[in-house]
Amino acid sequence: SGWARVGDLELRHQPGFEASPGSAVTLAIRPEEIAVGPAAHGAVNSLTARIAGLQFLGPFTRLALALVVTGGGDGQAALECDVAATAFTELGVGEGALVPIALDPEALRAFRAADGAP
Repeated sequence: SGWARVGDLELRHQPGFEASPGSAVTLAIRPEEIAVGPAAHGAVNSLTARIAGLQFLGPFTRLALALVVTGGGDGQAALECDVAATAFTELGVGEGALVPIALDPEALRAFRAADGAP
């Protein structure tokens, strides 16, 4: 697999994309492929995010997440995550809360920054 640096974080991503060291890349992941809550503890690409916004969409809740970067405060609300409504209720959190998340390396794709995500 490949590696990309986001602030102080090193994230593992899908193999098959190599960029020259120091070049900008875009990382993309589908909302349903982000683990939130206890399942994220100890996982590869385990991070902390702040819930910047919530959308209740029937059987699932979409979270807008801002990564919390060590020494840099919160990033922008750069991720969207879909959580089953029942699982979100079990988390017992709301907007503004910090939650552990994990980005599955097999689901995290990298692109040249100019290319953007599909």
